[in-house]
Amino acid sequence: MDRERWLKVETIFNRVIDADESHRKSLLNEFCLGDESLRLEVESLLAQANASGGLLDHPPGALLAESATVGLEQGARLGPYQIESLIGQGGMGMVYRALDTRLDRTVAIKTSSASFIHRFERETRAIAALNHPHICQLYDVGPDYLVMEYIEGTPLEGPLPLEEALQYADQICDALESAHLKGIVHRDLKPSNILLSIYGIKLLDFGLAQMKAGPEDTTGSDLTASGALMGTPRYMAPEQLNGTRADARSDIYSFGCLLHQVLTGKQAGPLTAVADLGPQGSPELRRILVKCLQEDPELRYQHASEVRADLLRLKRNTVSTPAATTPHSGARGVFARHWKLIVSAVALLIGSAVAGYFYYHFH
Repeated sequence: MDRERWLKVETIFNRVIDADESHRKSLLNEFCLGDESLRLEVESLLAQANASGGLLDHPPGALLAESATVGLEQGARLGPYQIESLIGQGGMGMVYRALDTRLDRTVAIKTSSASFIHRFERETRAIAALNHPHICQLYDVGPDYLVMEYIEGTPLEGPLPLEEALQYADQICDALESAHLKGIVHRDLKPSNILLSIYGIKLLDFGLAQMKAGPEDTTGSDLTASGALMGTPRYMAPEQLNGTRADARSDIYSFGCLLHQVLTGKQAGPLTAVADLGPQGSPELRRILVKCLQEDPELRYQHASEVRADLLRLKRNTVSTPAATTPHSGARGVFARHWKLIVSAVALLIGSAVAGYFYYHFH
C-alpha cells in the first residue's frame, strides 16, 4: 500500500473508530464513496482496534483467545527477551510483560502491527527523546518491537479527592512540559494512556506524537498528511477535530478533559460539563478548567507550566491548612498561637531581673 493510500485509510479509520457499530456503517459509506477495496482495508484495521485505540483498554482475559493465534505465547523469545504474559492490545499492536534474561529485569515489550509501522517508528523517536520520571522509559528497540520500562499500575480513573487529583495533575503537567520543550506533542492524552503506580503517574503511548522536524522546518507539516484526524475524539481539541495541525495547546485541551474526568468520574466533555464539579469544585478550579477547554487555542493556557502554576496555587490555597488556623483550646492554644511573643516576654523579664540584681548589689 503506497503512502497516499495508507493516509486515506488512516484518516477514515480515525474518523469512525469511536462511532458505535450501528453508526459505523453509514460513516463508512459516506467516507469510502463506493470504493469497496478502501472500505475493506478500513474494516480490517477496525477489527484489530478497540473503541478508543489505547493499548490497555482491553483486559488481558478478553485477549487470550486472540493472542494464542496472532500474538506471542508464553515462553516465546524475542532476542534476549522471554514473553511471560499479555498486558494489553490496541490498534498499533500488542504489549507483553517479558523478562530480560541478560539483566534478570522485568520489561514491557510492545510489538508493532505492520499496518502501523510508521507510527511505531514515530513512537520510538518520541520516547527516545524524553527522559522524565513521569514518562515511560525506552530500554531497547528491535526490528518490530519496543522494549520499555514495565510499570505495575492501573489506568488513571476518577472520581478522586481534590488533593489526590491535583497531585496527579501536577505530575501530568510536568511530563507534558518536558515533552513540549522537546518539540513533542502527545496528541492522545486520555486515562488509558496514563498509568498510576506507587511512584505516581506514568505517561504512555506516544504512537500519535507529533514531532517538530527542527528549527529550519517552516512548512508546518506533520509526520502524517495534513488534515488526517489523529487521536481519540472525546479528548481531542477542536483544531484536531477539524483536521488542522496540533500543538502544545491541543494537549492542554485534552488535559482539561482528563482533569474533569479525574475529578468527577464522568465522561469528559465540552465547556458545558465544567459547571458540574460536585462539592469539591471552586470558582478557581472552574476557571482553570474553562481556560484549558477554550475552543480558541489563543484563549487557552499557552504552556503546561502555566497550568501547573495555577494548580499548585489552588492546592496551597484550598487543600493545605495553614498552621495558624489549626484550632487550639485553653492555655496550650494560647501558647501554640503566640509562642514567639511569650518567649520574648519571658526573656525580657529574666533580663530585667538579672540587671536589677546586679544594680542593687554592686552599687
